[in-house]
Amino acid sequence: MLYERENPHGGDIYRQPVRLDFSVNTNPLGPPPGVIRAVESSAQLLDRYPDPCCRELVGALAAYEGVPERFILCGCGAAELIFSYCGALRPGKALELAPTFSEYAAALEAFGCQVERYALEEENGFALTEKFLDALEQTDCEVVFLCSPNNPTGRLTDPGLLAEACEICLRRGLRLFVDECFLELSDGGRSASLADQLERFPGLFLLKAFTKSYAMAGLRLGWIAGPRELTERLERQRDYHIISVGRLDDLLASVALESREAISTRNLAICREGGRLLAEFVAGEPHISYVKPKGGTTAFLRYDLPMESAELCRRLQEETGVMLLPGSALDMEGYLRIGYCNDPGITEAGLARFGEWLRQF
Repeated sequence: MLYERENPHGGDIYRQPVRLDFSVNTNPLGPPPGVIRAVESSAQLLDRYPDPCCRELVGALAAYEGVPERFILCGCGAAELIFSYCGALRPGKALELAPTFSEYAAALEAFGCQVERYALEEENGFALTEKFLDALEQTDCEVVFLCSPNNPTGRLTDPGLLAEACEICLRRGLRLFVDECFLELSDGGRSASLADQLERFPGLFLLKAFTKSYAMAGLRLGWIAGPRELTERLERQRDYHIISVGRLDDLLASVALESREAISTRNLAICREGGRLLAEFVAGEPHISYVKPKGGTTAFLRYDLPMESAELCRRLQEETGVMLLPGSALDMEGYLRIGYCNDPGITEAGLARFGEWLRQF
């Protein structure tokens, strides 16, 4: 049955008891105080239809990103926008990284697209290299999906290499979809955004969401930025099944943006401390190794135990209450994804339980 299916995203704390959830990659400290106050005072808006164009929110996002308002389209979370993008374009063949976020392939394949995967090599730190540019020159794919920093590896794409990739896609007429949802949770990440390339590159789309940076996963609100010709196609695609984001979602997202600078400072401090705790944990665990992430909120742990990742995660959750995401959800057996940017006390407690559990092997 639908409600019994495995969840490849993590965060399913409702299926079985979970004490410490490291399977997700969201901000752990809750939404900004202004959002909480707005929730308490906005119940009277529930009887009104939402603004289908999210005009106030789009204006705030455009000013923040430094792009024209006509380039911005809001949606019910990043996943909905990924599916709308694939449904509007319906490419015949697409290129994505491996490993990467599973939703790209799920959406592409749902619309009959063939997905080609470019394998990232652990010996290169799961980083994109010059070889990827050669792949772009040779591919017969119509659209390329990138995630920077990549989920689950936490590796930022080198800005120079990303700029070269953009030029190749522009010259060859390839569409480029770049997921920047984790960019503001990376040191110096905002300066690596491709937002300033949108007006000169008609095939470029950028994806962002309130889930990660603003601790508002429950709202299901994201936005996509791209040339108007493409956002109009997405609008037509989603008019038949989404229509608009919710009235309260629109309002609360606008309120959250007012606190963006304070939130960003707080988030980066959490990520740095979580990264330090994880590095200490890995250094002391003979069964665990990893490539240290450079951005975002996730890391990809390799383990050397004689069991599949789904079985490991099931046992760990049942025996300790600690939840990780199995690598099998990302077609990478022998790995585990961990979201390490929790409250430091929670991160420390969860890693201690995980370490104690590992001692039986």
